Amino acid sequence: MNNQRKFILIAAAVGIIGAFLPWISVSAGILGQDMSQSVNGFHGIGVLYCLVMAAAGVVAFMGDQQSLLDKNMRLVVVAAGAVAIIALLVSFSDMHSSTSAVGGFGVVSASISYGFYLSALAGVAVAVIPFVIKGAGESFAGDLAQLKSSVQSMQNNMATPAAEAPAATAPPAAPVHDKTAELEKLIAWHAEGKITDAEFEAMKAKIL
Repeated sequence: MNNQRKFILIAAAVGIIGAFLPWISVSAGILGQDMSQSVNGFHGIGVLYCLVMAAAGVVAFMGDQQSLLDKNMRLVVVAAGAVAIIALLVSFSDMHSSTSAVGGFGVVSASISYGFYLSALAGVAVAVIPFVIKGAGESFAGDLAQLKSSVQSMQNNMATPAAEAPAATAPPAAPVHDKTAELEKLIAWHAEGKITDAEFEAMKAKIL
């Protein structure tokens, strides 16, 4: 497996494992006895963290394992890492509020545990690896430019009708009368006495 894919996959796996490890530890001294309890990260916004890390791992596992991720897939991985970091920041804010509130009781103390730090390290790694391990001549700015171009192209395609409706087929023109055949028929009727001279002249004038 290509090193870029391998390290993304490892970082994603470490992040998911970290979410099941303690993110916050609470300890209390009650009646001379110390009691402690840990809470892992797989709840609330931690579930979102796990989902985006899993998505990064799936992307790293897709396609040709011996080649670098293409530009679109790199952007997906970076976006997944960014969302994971945001989720961790939100979770950190919530946990910091919780530990401050719990710590106010004096006999109870709370702290952020090693699982959170491991998950944070993994999230940063997923976002950074596509920058660190890339092909010669490739840059993230170029990836963003290509993505912008692709989005604009999609918008233009959506603005333009997908396919022009075929022009309505004009009804077939009425067949042109064969004047010669009509005149011959008219002459034959006149010769047979089926029509009078006046009728013959009138019908001939209409044909011509």
